[in-house]
Amino acid sequence: MHAIAATFRRLFLIPLTQRTVYCRGYHASVLPSLISKASPEYQAKAESMNELVRDLEQKMAAARRGGGPKAAERMKSKGKRLPRERFVFFATLTMC
Repeated sequence: MHAIAATFRRLFLIPLTQRTVYCRGYHASVLPSLISKASPEYQAKAESMNELVRDLEQKMAAARRGGGPKAAERMKSKGKRLPRERFVFFATLTMC
């Protein structure tokens, strides 16, 4: 617990001009890698990951659309704002 308190004091209670800055003595690129990008196992895993990323991007795009035009029209017919419109409305209120 004493180490945490000392770290807190060093980071937050000591003026910025008196703080000691620590940095690594190496760069991450000097670390050796045992991964062979030409191996069939790596290629299979990379393709699998690419498929997962594509699927995630499609789901995120669908979420950004907010349920599609049918859902947007239903919200508008009820006299409600879409979620993005509500966000912009409240964001502009807080900025004033």
